[in-house]
Amino acid sequence: MSMQYSEFTAYRKQIEALASTSDFALMIRKILLTEGLRALKLIRPRTPVDSGTLRRNWALSNVTVTGNIARIEIVNPTSYAAPVEYGWTKASGAHYVGAHMAEVSMDIISKQIDDRVRGQFEQWLQAHLTK
Repeated sequence: MSMQYSEFTAYRKQIEALASTSDFALMIRKILLTEGLRALKLIRPRTPVDSGTLRRNWALSNVTVTGNIARIEIVNPTSYAAPVEYGWTKASGAHYVGAHMAEVSMDIISKQIDDRVRGQFEQWLQAHLTK
C-alpha cells in the first residue's frame, strides 16, 4: 500500500485553514453553550431547595477565548453556594456535608463529553471539507 505524502500535507493545510474561520469559532461556541446548558440541567435538580434562590441563580457566563482555550463558566453568585456545594463546619463543631451538586454533575458531563464533541466536530468537518 502506498500513499502520496503530498495528499496528507494538502489535507492538513485544508484543516488548518478551516480552524481559522469564523464558522469554526461559531461551532466551538455552540458546543460550549450546549454542554453548559446540559450541565445546568443536571446541576439544578441536584441543588437543595430552601427558598429556591440557590437553584434559580445558576447561570452560564459568556464564551471567552484566550489563545487556544475556549471557556464557558457555570456560575452561581449566591453567597452561600460554595458552602452548600462543599460543606461547612459551624463554630459549635457541627459539620454539614456538602451537596456536591456541581461536582457530581460535571463528573457526569466529563464522562460523556468526548464522544459528543467528537461526533459534532466530525459532522462539521465533513460538511466543510466538501465545500
